[in-house]
Amino acid sequence: MLEAVVFDLYETLVTEYDPEWSPPRATISQRLGVDPAAFAAEYGARYERRMAGRFTDFASVLRDIVEALGGTPDEGLLRELQQERLSEKAKPFQRVEDDVIDALRQIEREGVRIGLISNCTADEVASWSAPPLASLIPDPVFSYEVASIKPNPRIYHLACDRLDVAPAATLFVGDGGSEELTGAARAGLVPCCALWFLRRWPGRGDLVDRRRSEHPSLDTLGDLIGLVDRLRRKGRE
Repeated sequence: MLEAVVFDLYETLVTEYDPEWSPPRATISQRLGVDPAAFAAEYGARYERRMAGRFTDFASVLRDIVEALGGTPDEGLLRELQQERLSEKAKPFQRVEDDVIDALRQIEREGVRIGLISNCTADEVASWSAPPLASLIPDPVFSYEVASIKPNPRIYHLACDRLDVAPAATLFVGDGGSEELTGAARAGLVPCCALWFLRRWPGRGDLVDRRRSEHPSLDTLGDLIGLVDRLRRKGRE
């Protein structure tokens, strides 16, 4: 029987899509005075270390990159960029959609436990504690806190252990980034691809089609509720 649903965070419970977004006048690399291509390469090379909590904050990542590229960091600018990062990453938590909260509450009423796994840095979830998500998911697994990232099976097993459920009795729901759905399957969970936010992004039709072809998919939160209900009823038979 289905005992738990473990969610991804970004583009599953919250979205960074903002139809009113416009590009900044100057990119971070331009403000730091470093080559954009070199900055992108250095930033990407630090992905796993960032997600595993090896850097204290965004400013420490930027400082490390500037120094690696032979520059001298401007500490005042780093503080400014750090605050901008916190403000930007707070926005998804300020606009959590009612349908998401309603779905979580319906799942909870079914007697199903709810968990969360996110590849993230401390900066990215600094606003997590603001209601309502934190009250519905009191024990999330953040990669930077446990020094493990999706798709490593360890992080999925940590989430199941915290919920006291077996992986085989757990549904993992995420948009599919970081190979998280493949990782969930390898860890013994049942993966489903969440498409409700991904479909909003312009130019991602091919990505949606590919993810739909690779894993069982859910177009809407209503589809998720229906799946939870079916799995619960099947378990009672």
